[in-house]
Amino acid sequence: MRLLIAEKPSVARSIAAVIGSGRSGDGYIECPGMVLTWAFGHLLSLDKPEDYKGGHLDMSDLPLIPETFRKSARDKDSAKQLGIVTKLIEKADMVIHAGDPDREGQLLIDEILDHARWTGPTKRLWLSAVDPESIRKALDSLKDNDELADLSASAECRSRADWLVGMNGSIALSRKIQAAGGNESLSLGRVQTPTLALIARRDSEISSFSKRHHYLVSATVSPGIIAKWKMPDDLDGLSEDGLLLDKNVADQTASRITGKPAIVKNFSVKQGTRAAPLPHCLSSLQKAASARFGLSAKDVLTAAQSLYENGVTTYPRTDCLYLPDEQFSGAGEVINQLASHGTPGAAQADAGLKHAAWDTKKVEAHHAIVPTGKPFSDDGGKTAKVYKLICEAFIRLFYPPESFETREAVFDIDGLCFIAKSRTTITPGWTAIGSDDDDGTEPDITGQATAGAKVPDLKHGETRMCESGQVEAKETKPPRHYTDGTLIAAMTRVHSLIDDQKLKARLKETSGLGTEATRAGIIETLISRGYAERKGKDIKATDKGKSLIAAIRQLYPAAADPGVTAIWEDALSNVATGKMTAADFMAAQQKQVEKLVSAIRDAAPIAGMVTVSKFKCTVCQSPLADRKSKKGFRFYACANESCKAGFFREKDGKPGARLGQPGEAREARTGTGPACPTCKKPVLELKTKTGKPYFRCSDHGAWWPSKDGKSFGTKWPDR
Repeated sequence: MRLLIAEKPSVARSIAAVIGSGRSGDGYIECPGMVLTWAFGHLLSLDKPEDYKGGHLDMSDLPLIPETFRKSARDKDSAKQLGIVTKLIEKADMVIHAGDPDREGQLLIDEILDHARWTGPTKRLWLSAVDPESIRKALDSLKDNDELADLSASAECRSRADWLVGMNGSIALSRKIQAAGGNESLSLGRVQTPTLALIARRDSEISSFSKRHHYLVSATVSPGIIAKWKMPDDLDGLSEDGLLLDKNVADQTASRITGKPAIVKNFSVKQGTRAAPLPHCLSSLQKAASARFGLSAKDVLTAAQSLYENGVTTYPRTDCLYLPDEQFSGAGEVINQLASHGTPGAAQADAGLKHAAWDTKKVEAHHAIVPTGKPFSDDGGKTAKVYKLICEAFIRLFYPPESFETREAVFDIDGLCFIAKSRTTITPGWTAIGSDDDDGTEPDITGQATAGAKVPDLKHGETRMCESGQVEAKETKPPRHYTDGTLIAAMTRVHSLIDDQKLKARLKETSGLGTEATRAGIIETLISRGYAERKGKDIKATDKGKSLIAAIRQLYPAAADPGVTAIWEDALSNVATGKMTAADFMAAQQKQVEKLVSAIRDAAPIAGMVTVSKFKCTVCQSPLADRKSKKGFRFYACANESCKAGFFREKDGKPGARLGQPGEAREARTGTGPACPTCKKPVLELKTKTGKPYFRCSDHGAWWPSKDGKSFGTKWPDR
């Protein structure tokens, strides 16, 4: 039996529809000569740290570096499907791996095969699109799965590295805070934390920004030509970044040139063309959708994935902006199909035009995201907006370049240089069907402005009159908060945020934070964990996020350094291409984790991360910190790490009886009263300071006794 394992049910159904005569079973589809089954994304996940130690981990248990990483089913649904797939594998003569065509897709099916201890022949189905024609071509060109062993190894390395850094770092930092009386269980991540650092850094730049007033001087040259002053570098009142801060200099210059001759020192006319932008990769699509429609990165990925799974567009998790030459011959049919569906601009496209985007040499694992020509039902929702951008970018490739004329005149007015510029469109070309130029970046406020009117024909040496000089008051603006689109862009161009010039050069054009497939999820993780928040389109760090980054920078700055993480992402790419072994990568990661844990363990108490109450410890008189157990039980803990005394929290919010010395707390939390309704353990029988009896479970709260004094009455409200 030939068994095909797809990454998700929708892909299996699309393949089965091409094969034909499919009969559905429980978790599989049976077709002539082949059975198709599927995963639901990752069916397996790495075991938790507690599973290795058999319970709670203390600082002394760290770093936890398993000799062998273990995996288990993610949940009940995953366990059921894993059982179905495993039984089918036992009956198979050959397996066809049909995971998504990327690093994670390769691992996702490989780890199922490892779990089932499959050693038989395995082929790889590489699907960049799930339209019928692409499926047929892929089924006719299966490759050996062993050829992608390095790609799978890089995904496994990524998973284990994230586990090592995330689990060890999070537990170590949380224990450090908790030992000092803090409430928080904090989360670190190999990519998550540097991304949060980017957001916090931008927020800090904005909050510390101090606006400056500056001035631009222009001349109106007859007849109505607006020319901007090109200020000399040694001008008095000029800042280091080229802004004129002295208004008196601006006013004096405007007065000086008024009524003076304006001699043409140079005049040029040039014609140029601008080809359509390249089609989209995932990050450019997320950036465009954020700028134009305000969509989140997650919204865009979800929509693009849905379009792909329905065969409407090609594989979305790509970082490539180019298309293979081999597909150009079929592009005309796609354009015709788009035109037949009424897609704007498709009917006027020239399928014979070959854009520079068609370049096989620049395509690696995946090509750019493009439509397949399959009909799409436009409901006006988020998916429709993403589809519009994908189609627009593709159709523009079959339009001629925009042609334009630029003119520049250089004037000498009383020994000062003024420049007038204009740009006029001759033929709109591809710009007739839209542009994604608005990327949310700040405009250049120091450059020479382009006059709205066309600069007229002038001759070198001719003299015009400066009718007037004008001063325009401006003020500098702070950088903008990140949006989903601009944060994705910053994560892909992390080299631009690095101060070290050698590191900047190394990372330029090659590295980023995360991958096309993971960046949207990283942003959502930061928001769901309370480290960042959306306010409108803006993404900002919360106070909790800012405190976390401050603590990391105090303890182990490398954990928040985007440059360090980008270098590791480079190393993962080297594993995927066979330039670095998985063993070498993991050895280096283990050393980093050892340094991280050691730095946190040996550091002084972390300022700003522990909130103490007004109450004092009765043992050492240090402040008490308000704490909460994993089960939601609130209590007080001494902020003195060497004391560690704990106390019940009474109904009035004040400290009550002591929980007991370290090591005796478990015994102190059980008593001789009735069984707790939740955990069924005997509760403590206690009295308030005024002598009133009550029951308390150390994990689930307190109750007044009933009238008989032996059973539960009214439960105290949680405080």
